Amino acid sequence: MITGGIPHYLKEIKKGKIVAQQIDKMCFSANGLLKEEFDKLYASLYDKPDTHIAVIRALATKWMGVTRSRILELTGMNDGGSLTRILTELEQSDFILSVPPFNKKKKDILYRLVDNYSLFYLKFMEGKRKSGEGSFISLEHTPVWKTWCGYAFENICFMHLQQMKMAMGIAAVYTEAGSYIQKAGNENKGVQVDMLIDRADNIINVCEMKFYDAPFTITKKYAAELRNKRAMVRMVAPSKRSIFITMVTCFGILENSYATELIQSQVRAVDLFG
Repeated sequence: MITGGIPHYLKEIKKGKIVAQQIDKMCFSANGLLKEEFDKLYASLYDKPDTHIAVIRALATKWMGVTRSRILELTGMNDGGSLTRILTELEQSDFILSVPPFNKKKKDILYRLVDNYSLFYLKFMEGKRKSGEGSFISLEHTPVWKTWCGYAFENICFMHLQQMKMAMGIAAVYTEAGSYIQKAGNENKGVQVDMLIDRADNIINVCEMKFYDAPFTITKKYAAELRNKRAMVRMVAPSKRSIFITMVTCFGILENSYATELIQSQVRAVDLFG
């Protein structure tokens, strides 16, 4: 997730060393391949990379995504063709992804930073005084690291949507993927769905992506959250649509009564790269 799957970066991985050692060497050692790669990466692709980097930094402020109007506020750019061109170039280069909000207007499109190396660099590397051996080992047990892993895993899912569809058995069905956010009100708790797959066969998949180092267990509390999400999506979806819940996890889900009741399909990490 840190390298973004780039072969040039992955070739640095050496057999016989644990993951933490590899990341320490690549990202935090003085001569690490990824230590100073951020600026070089954008300079190698764009003649004037400063504006592209400014947009990337703006998107990194909110992991789920940022609207065009918010990008303008954060960067101080003028609304016009220049920003459109930059967003187009970044999306064509797979640095960002435009995610249409479900049942909302085009102006509410969220631009999401999906280049995981850029995310990791801006969050954990840039401006950090600590470097060298042991830097990552001290990081990997922190809550902020676990949160970052969850978001990075979501990015991988977004970038492997077709593989997800194959695992779900709907590869040939026309779909549109988006997100859905409903703020809490007097009569509801609010809900955030990072990925909805709206299908031409009148089904909407509410995709729940969970990064966990073992089979994931749906607890009583989490089952209640899933029921609430399904109910909130049901309220805004066309009446003829059926609402299915899909779990996307690293190692699958444990079978229990909640899984049997709520989950229609599941995708594992291995399915994304098979």
